[in-house]
Amino acid sequence: MSMNKDVVKLIKMAKHQGWRVEPTKNGHYKFFAPDGTIVVAGSTPSENRGFKNLKSRLRARGLVLN
Repeated sequence: MSMNKDVVKLIKMAKHQGWRVEPTKNGHYKFFAPDGTIVVAGSTPSENRGFKNLKSRLRARGLVLN
């Protein structure tokens, strides 16, 4: 499965800020924040709104988006 380029960019940003990101068996990704909270995301958001919601959830848990 090919990953959406925007998801790849979020993964790189998260890792750079000390987050851990792991793939799941079913094609999703788990974002582990430094404080221990977890955000689960698909590798290819099915719609634009889904990607915006993912960014919002990550931002709410401390990820700084450029």
